[in-house]
Amino acid sequence: MSKISRPFKISNNKKVRFPMMRLDFLAQFRELLEVKVTHNYFAEKKFPAGMFKIYPTDLTMLKLKQNTLQFRALPSGFMLGYGSTDTYFPLKELAEPLRLSFYAEVRDVNFLNYTHLPYKLDDDRVFYLNNLGLEKDEDTHKNLSKEHFLTDEDKVQTTHPRFVYQFDEPQEGGVEIEVMDALGEVVFSEILEEGAMACDVNLLDLPEAKYTLNIDGLEEGAFYTYAGLKPLFGIIDIIIDPDAFDEYSFFDDNGELTAQEYTLNFKARETRWNYILVEQGTEPKHKDHEIYDSFKRSGYMPVTFTGAESVDRDGKKVQSIWTENPIPLRERQPQKFKVRTKRGSSGVEWIQSLPCPATNTGLRVNKSESDEVYSELIVYL
Repeated sequence: MSKISRPFKISNNKKVRFPMMRLDFLAQFRELLEVKVTHNYFAEKKFPAGMFKIYPTDLTMLKLKQNTLQFRALPSGFMLGYGSTDTYFPLKELAEPLRLSFYAEVRDVNFLNYTHLPYKLDDDRVFYLNNLGLEKDEDTHKNLSKEHFLTDEDKVQTTHPRFVYQFDEPQEGGVEIEVMDALGEVVFSEILEEGAMACDVNLLDLPEAKYTLNIDGLEEGAFYTYAGLKPLFGIIDIIIDPDAFDEYSFFDDNGELTAQEYTLNFKARETRWNYILVEQGTEPKHKDHEIYDSFKRSGYMPVTFTGAESVDRDGKKVQSIWTENPIPLRERQPQKFKVRTKRGSSGVEWIQSLPCPATNTGLRVNKSESDEVYSELIVYL
């Protein structure tokens, strides 16, 4: 089982933008939380509408209603608002932490083409993020994940609520197995008999959530219980704890509500670009192939390229040239590369502009380079 992932960081929300409104006889709703989803691949640093969806679980929908909270989906994230009157303020009356869970769903088939994550999605692992201050490193950013950008380390294993935990060797009698929830409460406990090789863990009566399995007080791994058929991309837990007063809390030192703004950041995939230069005729007319960066701007460091290498492709000799280093993919690539050759018997200089990669085509996996993902661009001279 994977070890527990400690989420990212975040920054305090100084604004109150939740739409002022009235719902039936209840009072005005004010902003409690905004979760922003950003991606530096896109020109505006956020997903276009409909490509990344976050929505409450069924149990959370019930909890929202019970605590006079309202959910609002945003094109790239969501907001929560709280309701109150001069005499009725449900959130300030919380006796114990309130856990709200939200599913995150990607609706773009090209997502992994332009996102810096392993080039695969796991059916039995899920991104898990929460706002608990104890699980975060010191940082100036209020982020829901462990580092500034979401990484594969933010995943936990998913499992059915009832599962059998297997041991590698027989256990001594009296070994204690505990399962704890995200708040550190023990929700399952069993003392093993001498020689036990497995433990039947039953969490069927508990909500789908992240739990940690401990053996004699030592953490063995974290997991998320999920009985659904559809693979999950991500889970976001927002925990409103009246006894928490850290920078991630919804309550200040005086017990008053304070709005929060959390971010979920995705990093653009970086690839080396491989230009394959192909002669259109049967006889080669170009020689001394060279690619150079023609983009000019004060302080700009031009991209460098490898020398041209003649390689065989489908029985034909072509020229292969790589960028020396990976380049971040962008919705609108700023690069301006050109190829320079000597053409014909007289060696006339020939210059041709080169295309940039598209995220829906041309991605390849280099098995000889630790599964490097690179961009292949075929250019006809």
